[in-house]
Amino acid sequence: MPGSTKTELPVFMLDMSACPGGVVPLHIFEMRYRQMFNDIGTTDNRFGMLVTDAKTGRPCKYGAVMECAQRKLLPDGRQYVLNQAVERFRVLKVLKTNPYTVMEVEVGIPDNKPLEGEPVKWGAEEGTRLEDLELEVYDTVNSVVDLMNKLAPPATPGENRTLSEWFLRYSPKVKRDEGLDGESAGDDLAKQAKEDERRMKFSYAVAEMIAMESRTKQLLLQSRSTAYRLMAVREILVKAQKELAAKSSLKDTLG
Repeated sequence: MPGSTKTELPVFMLDMSACPGGVVPLHIFEMRYRQMFNDIGTTDNRFGMLVTDAKTGRPCKYGAVMECAQRKLLPDGRQYVLNQAVERFRVLKVLKTNPYTVMEVEVGIPDNKPLEGEPVKWGAEEGTRLEDLELEVYDTVNSVVDLMNKLAPPATPGENRTLSEWFLRYSPKVKRDEGLDGESAGDDLAKQAKEDERRMKFSYAVAEMIAMESRTKQLLLQSRSTAYRLMAVREILVKAQKELAAKSSLKDTLG
């Protein structure tokens, strides 16, 4: 995985967070943001989504790089836009605030530097490898999906309504002989870097599929530890799995 780089990014302030892989629809009506979306439409259609800290009132240090995938322009100038989070960024400094905020940010940030308070060598204490943790999360997600479909079958048979595109794309069960994005895998270090990137994106995909408070999602977004993120989503999933299994058992008993 390439190292991180600096770039300039127009930023949209919002009271919600998103992890890479997440889809966020927005209604653009403020004049400054109308101009921002008109401007990015002439370049790469990318902008940053940044949450304001509820306690301090200041923007968080980490946000999500969003890509505008669909746009509907209304006659009065308002816009309905559909955006997908593609990666995270770290704020370096504010470059300007008028007519809209533009920041210098760091992108391409790998999961190799756990934040303070996060486990650095998780697994050594429990004797569990990161690979096994990831597979456990994968299996638990599928178990939860099966239970949900059993309790409330989807309208279309065979429809994976709760499995996101990112989850399927970066699943640990998908074979990748050529590495991510069709690139040829090189030496062992390059292969490991690609696998680390895939696992990071998988952990984000799972986090984005789970309903959680914005603050919790923000913590998972800014975490630099894939293990920490996988542990957090596993805890939520295992709880949901137990609750759904109990409801399923009751349904079977009552017929």
